[in-house]
Amino acid sequence: RHKPARAARKPLPAGKIIGALLILALLAIVALPYILPMDEYIAPVKQEISAQIKQPVNINKISFELLPLPKLILHSFSAGNASELKVDTVEINFDFSALFAPVKSINKLELKNVTLAGASLDKSLPWLQASGGIEKYPVARMELKNVLVNSNQIKLPVLHGRVDFDAQG
Repeated sequence: RHKPARAARKPLPAGKIIGALLILALLAIVALPYILPMDEYIAPVKQEISAQIKQPVNINKISFELLPLPKLILHSFSAGNASELKVDTVEINFDFSALFAPVKSINKLELKNVTLAGASLDKSLPWLQASGGIEKYPVARMELKNVLVNSNQIKLPVLHGRVDFDAQG
C-alpha cells in the first residue's frame, strides 16, 4: 500500500502570530493589577505615610490600576491616634515614568469622602499639608471631595476643594 502524499500546508503568517502575542501580553499587563494580591504592601505604605506625617495611619485595602494612567488606591484610610482624619478612598495618580524613577512624582492626590474631627482640626490640616512636601513623593495637586467637618460647635456644609503644591510643598 502506498500512502497518499500530504498536501503542503501554508506557512503561518508571522505578522499575525506576533500581533496575537502582543495582544496577549497587553491583556496580561492590564489584568495583572487585578490578579496580584496587594495586601503585602499595606504595611510598608502605612509605615511610609506614618513617618512623613508623624502620626499612626491605618489602611484597610490597597488596589492598583495601570490604565489609562497608573493609579494606587488606598481604601478606608485614617490618620491620628483617634482617627481624626478619615478618608474613604485616596487615589494616587502618577505617570508611567514614575514607575521607574527614584522620585515618584504624583500628578494628583484625590481624597474622596473625607471626615475631619472638628475638635482636632488644628492637628489634621497640617497632615494634609505635609503630604505635599514629601521629597520622595512630590504632589502637584490635591483634590478634596465631600469633606465633612464633624463639630459640635459649628455646622459646616460639605466642602470640596483643590490644592496646588509648589516645589516647597
